[in-house]
Amino acid sequence: AMRLLSLLFCFAVLQLNGQASFTKITDANNPLAQQAPLSAYIGVSWVDYNGDGLDDCFINSNNLYRNDGGGAFTKITFSALNPGDGNGNSWGDYDGDGDLDVMIAATPARLYRNDGDDTFTLTPLTSEVIDTFNFWSTAWGDYNGDGWIDLGLFHPAGFLPFSNPISRPSLLFVNNQDGSFTRIDSPLDDELAAHTVGTWTDYD
Repeated sequence: AMRLLSLLFCFAVLQLNGQASFTKITDANNPLAQQAPLSAYIGVSWVDYNGDGLDDCFINSNNLYRNDGGGAFTKITFSALNPGDGNGNSWGDYDGDGDLDVMIAATPARLYRNDGDDTFTLTPLTSEVIDTFNFWSTAWGDYNGDGWIDLGLFHPAGFLPFSNPISRPSLLFVNNQDGSFTRIDSPLDDELAAHTVGTWTDYD
């Protein structure tokens, strides 16, 4: 449990050396190393959002760092993103254009389409109002096998009630294959449970 907590609330940039050791990166010219402390690091992802073969770093909810190679990073402006703290985030090509888009679990949840030029566009997930849902995690997965990734948003109902006094169900959205989603009925809607982290797998 102690190791998990350290991952959630501490963030440092480390470089892998030989012999499986790490060195903390402190170069003042590296914007990623100089990232100002946030209230909590719940959503950090390494993802190649621009398809150049290098993993970039995204820190919820509006901090994206492009990996330029050689240990150097450039901060990409996300002026459209919600400046508040986000929770989990997940990346996937929901619109089939070949680049990775990002879904941010927060209050409210936000979907951003990758436009392929270091810019992202806020995109309505659905016409249904879900702005009052404090989601903790999100996960892409093709649950119906149609070749298009669908979306799960997970709410920690009953977990840490002092910080989440309103219980909401977790939600499942099917990809309409036209850039839009439709919320569907599923067992996730049938119960209020502490779904803090969601994931997909072919269990059978």
